Amino acid sequence: MVTWEMFAWSEITFFKPYEWEISKEEYSSKGYYLSLEDMKMRRLELKYEKVPFDKAPKPKKIIDDFISKVNEQISDIKVVSRRESSIYGHDAYKAVLRTGDFILDCYGWYCDYTERAFLLNFIYKFDESKEINSILNRILKSLKCHIKGNNIPWYFQGILISLPREFKPVEKKTTTGLSYLKFYHDENTALVAYNCMASLILEEESIDSWFKNKVFKESFKKYGKISNFSKEAVLKLNNHTVSVFSYDIRMTLSPRKRKCKVALWVCDETNRLICYTIVSKEMIRFKENYMHKLYSLFENTLKTIKCH
Repeated sequence: MVTWEMFAWSEITFFKPYEWEISKEEYSSKGYYLSLEDMKMRRLELKYEKVPFDKAPKPKKIIDDFISKVNEQISDIKVVSRRESSIYGHDAYKAVLRTGDFILDCYGWYCDYTERAFLLNFIYKFDESKEINSILNRILKSLKCHIKGNNIPWYFQGILISLPREFKPVEKKTTTGLSYLKFYHDENTALVAYNCMASLILEEESIDSWFKNKVFKESFKKYGKISNFSKEAVLKLNNHTVSVFSYDIRMTLSPRKRKCKVALWVCDETNRLICYTIVSKEMIRFKENYMHKLYSLFENTLKTIKCH
C-alpha cells in the first residue's frame, strides 16, 4: 500500500509516494529542477523556467525540444505516442518514449499565472506499467503549478510550512546532521531547521542549548550574539509540546539589534529536533505596529507547520 505526502515548492504542489525521496534539487530566481527516486531508480523529474508571457512556448514545442535532446544522448529511444493533454487547467502536451525496458512519460505546459514553462517526466519499467499508472494518475490529479491567495506552502525534507508569498528561499542546507531552509523578505528572516538523532543529542544537551550552539551559530552568527533569551510559552503542535522563546541579536558596540522568536520541539515520529524562528530587521527602535506584525507572522506561520 502506497503512503502519500505533499510536496510543495514555489507554488508547485502535488502528492507523492512517501518512499520517493529527493535525489537532486536546484533552484534560482529563474528556474527550478527536482528529481525524486525510490529504492530502485529515479522516478520523477520536474523542471521549470521563467518565460515572459509574450515569449511563452507551445506545449508541443517543449516536448519536441526535449525529445531532440534525448535523441542526442540515447540512440535507441523511440516515441511510442504523442497527444494533447491538460495539467491543472492549462493546455499540455504528452509524449511516451521507450528505450529497452524503460518508459518515459513526458508532459510539457506553460503556466500563464506564474509565467513558467514546465517539463515533467515519469520514469518506470515496462513491466511496472499497471501498478505505476495509478501512482502517476494520483500525482497528476493533485498537481498544481500556481496558487491563489497570500500563503504559499513549502516542503523541506518531510516538513511542511506555509509562508506569505513575499518570502523567498535564500539558503538551503541538507546534511546528516543539521539541515535548514532560510527565507527572506524586507530584511526579515524565517528559518526552519532540524537535526536527526534527537534522542542522542538530548542526552548531551537541552533543546535550547542545541539551538544556541548549533542552529544559531551555523545560520545567524554573522548577525551578532544572542542576548535576553527567555522562555515565553508552551503550546501544542502536531501533538508535540513546543517551547516558545524570545531573544535578541546584538552586534558588539552597536546600538542596533534584532528582535526574534523561536519555537523548539522534538518530533518523536521522526526522532528530530525541530526549530522554527523569525528574525527581524536590524533597528535601534522598534515600532509597536511592526512588532505586532512580526509576532503575528510568527504565530500564524508556526500553526501551519507539519513535521510528520
